[in-house]
Amino acid sequence: MPPRSKLAHSTAVFLGPSLPFAAAEKILPADYFPPAARGDIYRIIASGVRTIVLIDGVFHGTRSVWQREILDALGEGIEVLGASSMGALRAAELNAFGMVGHGTIFEWYRGGLIDGDDEVALLHGPQELDFCALSEPLVNIRRTLQNAVHDWCMTEDQARQLLDYAKRTYYPDRSYRHLLSCPALEKWPDRRDIEQYILTRAIDQKRLDAIGVLCRCAEGQAARRPVVVKSGESCSDVWRLERLRLTGFFSGSEIVSGNDVLSEAAKEPVLVAQMQAVLAGRAFVLDLARRKQRSVPDHLLEFYTRRWETTLDIVPGPDWLHANGLTYPSYRRLLAQHFLVDWLLDQETSDPTTRSPSTNGEADDADLVVRMPQRRLLADWARENGIACPSDALDKYTGEIDAAGDSPGDCALTAWMMEKGPHYFGLDWCFESTLLEELQITGLAARLIAKARST
Repeated sequence: MPPRSKLAHSTAVFLGPSLPFAAAEKILPADYFPPAARGDIYRIIASGVRTIVLIDGVFHGTRSVWQREILDALGEGIEVLGASSMGALRAAELNAFGMVGHGTIFEWYRGGLIDGDDEVALLHGPQELDFCALSEPLVNIRRTLQNAVHDWCMTEDQARQLLDYAKRTYYPDRSYRHLLSCPALEKWPDRRDIEQYILTRAIDQKRLDAIGVLCRCAEGQAARRPVVVKSGESCSDVWRLERLRLTGFFSGSEIVSGNDVLSEAAKEPVLVAQMQAVLAGRAFVLDLARRKQRSVPDHLLEFYTRRWETTLDIVPGPDWLHANGLTYPSYRRLLAQHFLVDWLLDQETSDPTTRSPSTNGEADDADLVVRMPQRRLLADWARENGIACPSDALDKYTGEIDAAGDSPGDCALTAWMMEKGPHYFGLDWCFESTLLEELQITGLAARLIAKARST
């Protein structure tokens, strides 16, 4: 994908051999990208895009666009349409989750007439040559043969024999010239008429469907459908890390990946060491809250948000969000999760609304308002899960002095838990993904990128 600081339009289209860029731009003003590969949708989710049209995508040799990233785009309130090629295939797979499909090929996939990705695959040239087709996709051959039957040029049995021959051919070798080398054709008395029809009246169904979905968007007919995906639902931290590494952070004249942000964070060992200890402790408390089905009251959620933004001097406008790889829904969702732990901590002391927020927005990166859970909450998590401190660990830690007045047993238990880490106790937790999310909502992600650029 070519680098750019921000999209010029609210619509992004992934397009390749189905239709030339120049022809598409005459139909729909949009930002056009080459065929989508794994991670390309993640790279633009935080760009402010409102509609994504997936037409073409890569198939072989490069990882295809991921269903999960389409679901995440839907979960962020972005409308996603699919047609013609990879878009039709993904739309059929995800239609029940809110992705909008368009065109004949989508209907074929959704209805079960076709199912393999080789139906739309083809060999094509590079972007410099407008992704010119070097083979014929099977869906185009299928439509041409259907029309030939409808026009009484061939029988259904003849069309089936030719289609079976095309299906047995490796997709880069498919063409109408090759189709006419089918041995069965030699025996048909109407062979010349069939050859003439196929060579002069072939249908490019992929092109028609691509034009159709672009016209649909241009005419404002792509009515929004209710999104079934819940963006706040739990998911594996392994998947979250994959998503975050691919997420685009808009910086200057290019899109920086989450993986680059993690690389810059690794150059700040003090920050990383502090955050690892704090975020590991918070993971236990967050799991405790989920088990007890606790959530922050709505009125306190707004209070915590104001306090957070005042303390860190954050104004979550579009530029700030895009620079930190966030949409406004993802920003609010991550804050709600973060504040759940803070709220439980405040339950142990006093009403949080009686406190005056710090206004030290110039604090060092390692001195953030990411609060370490109290030992009692960690001990509560252990008791809820039937976990006791081993005797050797008890002997090791009970000699420590605890200024907070916690029992020696709780001190030893929680110190041992922190040494082992959440993953040791079966929690689906990954430090890198949690760290990157904290860097996002604190604004540190953009600051790390800016710092790297200034050196």
